[in-house]
Amino acid sequence: MVHVNKEKRLRWGKQSTECILVGFPENIKGYRVYDPVKRIITTSRDVIVMEKESIVTEVASEGKDQKSVNDGMSQESPNLQDSEGVKQIQL
Repeated sequence: MVHVNKEKRLRWGKQSTECILVGFPENIKGYRVYDPVKRIITTSRDVIVMEKESIVTEVASEGKDQKSVNDGMSQESPNLQDSEGVKQIQL
C-alpha cells in the first residue's frame, strides 16, 4: 500500500493505493513500486509492505497450470561426470 499525498487526491478520496513492490532505488531512500492501475513505476517512502499477501497466486491462476508448464521442460539432467575442459585448482 502506497500513501497518496493530500495534493494528489480529493478530499474524501482514497488515502492509499495498492501497488507491487519492484525493488529499491540506488540513490534515494524508499521503495520502487508498480501501480497496475496507472501502469507506472514510482518511488515512495510511505509504503506498507504486506508480506503475507502475494500476487503470484493470482498470476498463476490466469496462466497455464503447473503440469502443462512442466511438460514442456526437458527432464534430462546434465552429465556432471564429464569433466572435459574443466581446470582443477589445488588449494
